[in-house]
Amino acid sequence: MFHKREITLEYLLDIADPELERNDVLDHCTLAERLAAYSIHEGYYSDPALRIPCYESLTRELGPHEPETLRSLEQLGSSYRVICQFDKATELLQRCFLAQEDHKWIGSP
Repeated sequence: MFHKREITLEYLLDIADPELERNDVLDHCTLAERLAAYSIHEGYYSDPALRIPCYESLTRELGPHEPETLRSLEQLGSSYRVICQFDKATELLQRCFLAQEDHKWIGSP
């Protein structure tokens, strides 16, 4: 039997590799986010550190206000909420909300 945490963390380490091309980073983040969500949902692992490399990579590759980056920030904040680190969760979720509101404002006619 394998350890989901080890596999997930090993995979996430690849995301931070600066040699990865943009599409590879997006593919890695998509899969890593799904693995993190499944692991957390099933109660195997609830450390927000699973999601930090994805958020950082998406911010670097896409920018801080892109929908994929904001979704990753929201999931990171939710991970902190799950482990009752409410101050950190609130900070990240508010940042996400404000960035989404700013993005909608900029995009409106």
